[in-house]
Amino acid sequence: MSITMKNPRFPALSFFSALLIGIGWTLIAIGILVLVLCAISLFSSSATDFGAVLTTAMTFGLASLALVLIGLFTVTGGESVRVFLAIEANTHAWTAVVKRPE
Repeated sequence: MSITMKNPRFPALSFFSALLIGIGWTLIAIGILVLVLCAISLFSSSATDFGAVLTTAMTFGLASLALVLIGLFTVTGGESVRVFLAIEANTHAWTAVVKRPE
């Protein structure tokens, strides 16, 4: 299967699907990056300001988990549109070959 599956009959939906997938993976990458930065800040903090760093890391950690989940749902939506376009293309190709009995 190709990475950029384009349906010539529905170019706007193909573009929308690719856009959703790109935005979703970007959100996932940003969320994981923020999670890693929160973990680094927790492990590199001193004992005197650990409470403030922990509160900040928990806040940003939960926000980044929300970003990852939103990204996963966005990628799922884009892939769903891509699957529907593939089903339509296969149905269109199949009905062009197989004729209905009259």
